[in-house]
Amino acid sequence: MEKFKYNSSETTEDLEKDKLINSLDQEKYGNIIGFDKYPEGRVNNNYVFESDSGKFFLKKYNEDVVGKIDYIHEVESLMSENNVPAIEAVDVNTELGFSVYPYVEGDRSHEYGSEDYQRMGSSLANIHSITHGKEIPENLKEYSSEEDLDGSKIDDLIKYKEQLHGKVNRDHIDDLFLEYIELKTDLFEKIDLTEDLVTDDTLIHGDFHAGNLIIDEDSREVIGICDWDKSKYGSRLQEVARAYLVIAFGSGEQNNESSLRIGDDFLEGYRAVLPLIDEDFRAGMRARLKSYILNTQLEDSYYKNNSDRMNAFVENRIRILNTLSEYL
Repeated sequence: MEKFKYNSSETTEDLEKDKLINSLDQEKYGNIIGFDKYPEGRVNNNYVFESDSGKFFLKKYNEDVVGKIDYIHEVESLMSENNVPAIEAVDVNTELGFSVYPYVEGDRSHEYGSEDYQRMGSSLANIHSITHGKEIPENLKEYSSEEDLDGSKIDDLIKYKEQLHGKVNRDHIDDLFLEYIELKTDLFEKIDLTEDLVTDDTLIHGDFHAGNLIIDEDSREVIGICDWDKSKYGSRLQEVARAYLVIAFGSGEQNNESSLRIGDDFLEGYRAVLPLIDEDFRAGMRARLKSYILNTQLEDSYYKNNSDRMNAFVENRIRILNTLSEYL
């Protein structure tokens, strides 16, 4: 297999790009015309490149996901075979931890209307309908929900809160985190850790939101569903609740009433494909509340790992928790 020869650059980011480019098969791709970091996405380092054979998206996986690549591709294939527009990989490199996908053009404005949100809901329901209530192969259950919801994380939250109260020169981010952590610890006192709200019953996407959907600019149909690296055998009800909240509060609307209308449009689209009674939706929302309270990913990222990559989510998470508290 012949590889590209590419002159190394000086920065760490460019060195990574060099390594990725040099790993690509020249026979398959031809000459690389451009190779640039994908501008969207706050957490991952992904790339878009053009070559003699077309335009491609290079998905770079986090280290903890590399061992799951074969499973991810299997899920993508299953979805595609059942008319869900999952974009399938055309190349994979497990050593460097990436997959290459054809680049699908779509509306990048992220300006959506009521019918767009309904189609998003229908798209999630189409994913769920493939396996919900049906027997699925055991290999597709290899990855399932593994959240620690026994309450042990509350001790970390209390420590973070004490540290923030004792900090002399708190900045805006500290104040936001303090508000967030105090809200979580207050809500912790109101949740029932023993309540069994949802069960793993469906093959789920795991990270369903507008940014992982490609919408045709003219027809407004969902023509691509991306980022299946969090797919697993999990709870349909909790995924619906999570998608409802992330789509509603990630829409850019600052007014809660407007955000919830977007969520309701999404839910209407979902129910047009797959039944979901109010009682089950409420159970999913309560389960999602418990998950948010007992997951310290945002706090750990900033205060334990010294990373600010998750900070942008804190303000939205406060709004989401306040909304979810109404389901207690």
